[in-house]
Amino acid sequence: FQELHRHSVVLSHLAHEICQFYNRGKSPVVGTIALLHDIGKSVVLLLRMQNSKWALFIDMLDTARVGALLLKEWSIPPMVYECIDNQDLPEFTPPSLMDSPHRDGAAILHAAHAACSLLEGRTETLRHPFIEDFRRFLQLPGDSFRDFVEGHLMRELSGKLHTLPRHLRDLVTGSPLGNWDP
Repeated sequence: FQELHRHSVVLSHLAHEICQFYNRGKSPVVGTIALLHDIGKSVVLLLRMQNSKWALFIDMLDTARVGALLLKEWSIPPMVYECIDNQDLPEFTPPSLMDSPHRDGAAILHAAHAACSLLEGRTETLRHPFIEDFRRFLQLPGDSFRDFVEGHLMRELSGKLHTLPRHLRDLVTGSPLGNWDP
C-alpha cells in the first residue's frame, strides 16, 4: 500500500508538471487524476488480502474500472473517474483515435508514467509505439520524449526540489538522466 501511495504521489507531481507545458489550467485536475489513478489497485490488493481463497478471481478484476466505479460511487466528478477508467487506452491507442473527453487526462497520465520510468532508468517506455504521438499531441517541447524529460521536465523539477516530497526528490537527484543536485 505504501508503494502504491508513493507511486501515485510521484505521478501526481509529474503529471502536474507535464500539464504546465500543455495547459496550466488543467494542472490541478490532472494532478488529482494521477493521485487517484491506482485506487483500484489498492482495493484489489485489500480484497486479495481479505479473501485469499478467491485471489485467482480477484486478480482478474480490471483495477482501473474498480477504481473508477468506487470514485463514481463517492460522487467524484465524471471528468476524474472517466479518465481513470480509460487510463490504459494510451497503451494501445494513439491520441488521434481516443475520445476527446478522456484524451487530455489519459495522455498526461501516460506521459507521467513514461517520465517516471525514465527517471528510474528504465528506457523501455521509449519503445512504446505511440509515445512520440502523445508528446506531439501534448505539444511538449524537445525533439523526442526523452529530450523533453531530460531537457525540460528535469529542469523544472530540479528548480523545485525543496518543495518536492522526499521520495520524488530522491528520484530526481538519483536519476541516471543527469546530476540535478542544486
